Amino acid sequence: MKRSTMNKLSQEIRRLRVSRSLGIIALTLAPGWALSANLENIHYQKQSDGSVTVLFQLNEPLSGQPSSFQIDNPARVAIDLPEVTNRTGSYRSDVDINMIRSLTLADAGDKTRAVFNLSQSGPYEIKVRDNLVAVQFHEAKKPVKTDAGTPISSPGDIPAATMD
Repeated sequence: MKRSTMNKLSQEIRRLRVSRSLGIIALTLAPGWALSANLENIHYQKQSDGSVTVLFQLNEPLSGQPSSFQIDNPARVAIDLPEVTNRTGSYRSDVDINMIRSLTLADAGDKTRAVFNLSQSGPYEIKVRDNLVAVQFHEAKKPVKTDAGTPISSPGDIPAATMD
């Protein structure tokens, strides 16, 4: 073989090795590229009706819908933010606003999980708009109490003696 042909083959082999190495590096970094949004800030707003709104501020819109579940004992709500990485610099916050006691954040694979520790279980709703995820916690409905001795029927309805 001629020397120029040998040089061309050596260059081609080097180029293939470099491109193979770059491909391996790209595959190694690919899972990190899938997490497209960063959680940058969390704001708490106490509402006049006793509810609390928690705003998760992302650097870009959420790629999918958040999922959630609730546990009654102990009272907790967990919300999964898909393809989000926590960049707030904090993983646990004492909140102590109405029913919300604390918030714990955990990066779990391709999502960030937010777990709210609550003083009591109650209804909540999640709304997504642009780069904000709003979670509104409502106070649980309190049972209605009546005074002892308050008649349950009006005079002339059914005499108390005939009631079983």
